[in-house]
Amino acid sequence: MKQRLDDFLLDTDLAELRRQSIEVPLQPKAYSLLCLLIEVRNRALCKDEIIDIIWKGRIITDTALSTLVKTLRHSIGDSGAQRGW
Repeated sequence: MKQRLDDFLLDTDLAELRRQSIEVPLQPKAYSLLCLLIEVRNRALCKDEIIDIIWKGRIITDTALSTLVKTLRHSIGDSGAQRGW
């Protein structure tokens, strides 16, 4: 499946994200989080849902989740100062 998001193209068949045809390197969990957020973009997810899906219910700290979100945002060039997607 291919999803266009502004100047990004997410190709889940190839498991890659491209920005203007240049591949954006993502850590596996950051890629999984991006796919999850796009898949359920029409509703909010609670922290526990994200943990259950991404970490398979493994107990993690809030810091681990925050770090993953920060890593994903950094990878796509989102400083948090503006709303992109």
